[in-house]
Amino acid sequence: MEKEVELSKLYGITKFAKEVIDVADNLRLAAGSIREQNRDSALYREVLDIEKLMFEKLSAYHILPIKSDGTPFDPNFHEAISELPSPSKEQEGLVLATTQNGYTIRER
Repeated sequence: MEKEVELSKLYGITKFAKEVIDVADNLRLAAGSIREQNRDSALYREVLDIEKLMFEKLSAYHILPIKSDGTPFDPNFHEAISELPSPSKEQEGLVLATTQNGYTIRER
């Protein structure tokens, strides 16, 4: 029973975190879209500031994005939607592109 209470304290924010992460991912998409059009605009800088603040707040609760691009594929953290031929021997088995970020809560 004690273990269940402790786990609930640590991971009780999971449902809320999923909702907030959707917002964070959309901010990232918005920043990318604006960057393509005008990276010097005030709107772009504001979206980046909001995105940075969002990730700082998530980090404060131990909610962190999983590093993917350029890292070895790990089926415990990554989900492949396709496999591409490696451009070089050094890139074999690496994640080449991320479609959607994954996140951990307290490394889980």
